[in-house]
Amino acid sequence: LVIAMGMKGLLSLKAAIAIIIGANIGTCVTALIASIGTSISAKRAAIVHVGFNVSGALIFIPIISVFSYLVSFTATDLPRQIANAHTLFNIMTTLIMFPLMFILVFIAKKVVPGKDFLIDRGVKFLDERILRTPSIALSQADKETLRMADMTNEMLNKSVDAFMKNDKDLIRVVIKQEEAVDESYENIDKYLAKIPERKLSRKGYQRLAILKHSINDIERVGDHLNNIVELAERKIKSKLVFSETANREMSIMFDEVKRVYKNAIKALKEND
Repeated sequence: LVIAMGMKGLLSLKAAIAIIIGANIGTCVTALIASIGTSISAKRAAIVHVGFNVSGALIFIPIISVFSYLVSFTATDLPRQIANAHTLFNIMTTLIMFPLMFILVFIAKKVVPGKDFLIDRGVKFLDERILRTPSIALSQADKETLRMADMTNEMLNKSVDAFMKNDKDLIRVVIKQEEAVDESYENIDKYLAKIPERKLSRKGYQRLAILKHSINDIERVGDHLNNIVELAERKIKSKLVFSETANREMSIMFDEVKRVYKNAIKALKEND
């Protein structure tokens, strides 16, 4: 649009550069608004984006006359000068700000405090194309089921820490992970239903039945862990404080639960 206005002679190179700088800030503000309700990392990334573009504007606005003068030597026609100005502005801002990026990261972490965790979502091993080879499809479904079990095992550790340490960040993470577990359950359940049972060996048929039961059990584990973090939320809101004896007994209980679930996953993995 700015180049088109330049072609019509509606604005000077200096005015075009000012619009380019303003447009850069405007685009990152929309990204900041879009980050509302997303993860901590997404919010921080949006803040860094805003900081980067605003810093570039603060650097170039005081020297806009000098910059436009230098850009005028890069081409003879105004539209090309405007395009070059945009390119040079972004390159020079990047070169200046890259060594100082740690400052923007520090500011973003202060503005949006807390811990963030990567939530593993979607499927990793399931592929509709290999359903034509049932034994391989079953093997892939087996891997996906074990991956789902590992997700809930990670949830177990986080939910216990959230409850014992009153960690609000971990509560949010476990809730998100429970959603991911539900998605995995639905994907695996649909996939297992598509595997032709009659083309499996007896051993394969038995393993298919085990997986169908296992994903239901694993999904329920995720639900129970979500209940634990809900109790953790109530504990925080009510400002409940347990005695040392109670905390010690709960720690023993949780450790035993972790041990049992770890052994259950091992049994599923080894078909023991």
